[in-house]
Amino acid sequence: MRDLDVLSLGELVVEFFHKQLNGSFLQPADISGPYPSGAAAIFIDTVARLGLKTGYIGTVGKDEFADCIIYRLNKDKVNTDFIYRLEDSTTGVAFRTCYSDGSRKFIYHIGNAAPGKLSVERIDEKYVSRFRWLHISGNVLAFSKSAREAVLKTVDIAFDRNIPISLDPNLRLEIMKREEISELLGPVLQKTTLFLPSKGEIKYITGIENEEEGAKELLKQGISLIARKDGSEGSSIFTQDGKIGLPPFKIKEVDSTGCGDAYGGAFVYGLLQDWDLKTIGMFANAVGAITATRYGPMEGIESLKEVKIFMNSNKK
Repeated sequence: MRDLDVLSLGELVVEFFHKQLNGSFLQPADISGPYPSGAAAIFIDTVARLGLKTGYIGTVGKDEFADCIIYRLNKDKVNTDFIYRLEDSTTGVAFRTCYSDGSRKFIYHIGNAAPGKLSVERIDEKYVSRFRWLHISGNVLAFSKSAREAVLKTVDIAFDRNIPISLDPNLRLEIMKREEISELLGPVLQKTTLFLPSKGEIKYITGIENEEEGAKELLKQGISLIARKDGSEGSSIFTQDGKIGLPPFKIKEVDSTGCGDAYGGAFVYGLLQDWDLKTIGMFANAVGAITATRYGPMEGIESLKEVKIFMNSNKK
């Protein structure tokens, strides 16, 4: 019985930010944090705040960083019954600095920490089968062999039960080698319903310079729908019928971290409401825009009501 809506799994980390633009970690710095974070966790927290029944599978340590993350997810009504506290590992940590050109740099402590200890033994088939949707963040596939096996098992369970799967490639070259991207993502990509790349990632994955042509190739391979996050330019939806370009909302950006994950969560929410694609895309743009106005990766929208008010006051 599918009595739950959206499931995700993967890294749970606390994130620390360098407060200075173009800052360096080569010497002591003014740092803000910890903030609860993790790409798939930001995604699922967004879906929960929009009002759906959500769950998460992951691994943390037995420390205050874990308490920070689980408190936040519980507060937003994400089911955390399958988040495991490990005796022999510490909770994952990410350090981030931003540059004036809009780029970011991360230092991760993940692979040898709790997120890298996710394993197939943590995947409960009955629990996975209760959901209407599964979301995967591709960076988890690079954490460790056991984490990759856990993701692939979850994908197989969902696929065998006709549960739609969304994949955000979330390419992180700090932990992925360029030459292994296709090999890592391939097994999930083959079973993906909704693909959620950021601008530039289609080129990395397909090797096709023109991303519209790359999107067409992915659609030929069986993906039903591609929603590309174009940052300050809005977003683009690709289907067998062509491309839908969706303009951005004008905001004063404070922090772009987590915007893409929030966008993905909002997009899946819209699909589960059976909205038309243009409505879904603008709704997801709005959620991403609101997230960018707040400092911290999981400090985005507060509720569905807030998004509706924002959209009504910023009608296109």
